[in-house]
Amino acid sequence: MSKIFIDAGHGGKDPGAVNGNVYEKDIALQIAIKLSHVLAKSNCIATLSRFNDIFVPLIDRANKANQYNADIFVSIHLNSSANKTASGIETLVYKNQGVNNKLATIIQNELINSTNATNRGIKERPDLVVLNSTKMPAVLVEVGFVSNEKEKDLLIKSEYQDKIAQAIAKGILNYLGLKLVQTKNDKEVESMTEIKDVKAAIKKLQDKGVISSPDYWINAVNVVKYLDTLIINMANKIS
Repeated sequence: MSKIFIDAGHGGKDPGAVNGNVYEKDIALQIAIKLSHVLAKSNCIATLSRFNDIFVPLIDRANKANQYNADIFVSIHLNSSANKTASGIETLVYKNQGVNNKLATIIQNELINSTNATNRGIKERPDLVVLNSTKMPAVLVEVGFVSNEKEKDLLIKSEYQDKIAQAIAKGILNYLGLKLVQTKNDKEVESMTEIKDVKAAIKKLQDKGVISSPDYWINAVNVVKYLDTLIINMANKIS
């Protein structure tokens, strides 16, 4: 199975772009989770840089993807501008050539075809850590402008987030030569998303009432051999 690393931009103390009570970090995570569900249904293994509202340093995101040995890295972000009329979707790459160009072009086209948003094209951003420090084909997708009231109102809607997630997934799968499996809803595939991060696994087990005292378990995995693997396997078996 192909392995996809999904990076939900910002998080925790870093809200990203803000418009009133709408935060980039929240919408990015919602779309990232939806994307992981679609990919799982389509026979890909997906993991996330964060599963909740926590701060993850940029280099840690790239390092996690490299350690995961992902086939593709995709980062989800929202745009912002002092020009309140600025709108549309763009895809950023380290260099707009080779496999990065191919992946970005397919994803960008799928997003525009699905949303009818303004096509802002593909742009080179060699300064971005998540693009210059990842070892696999990598893209950063700016799915819309939170500073644009009309676009913001779309981005907060679950149905529009579904549309974005489906389009990105279709682009990834087309790049890999795979077919998109349509999903009925998120719950249908929730249990198929493979958890790789032990902290995320501990949180899921705590939320399900399987364990308590998460700090104890986080400390325990550092001294008990293979405990991290056991915890992750347990979390992956719980729907």
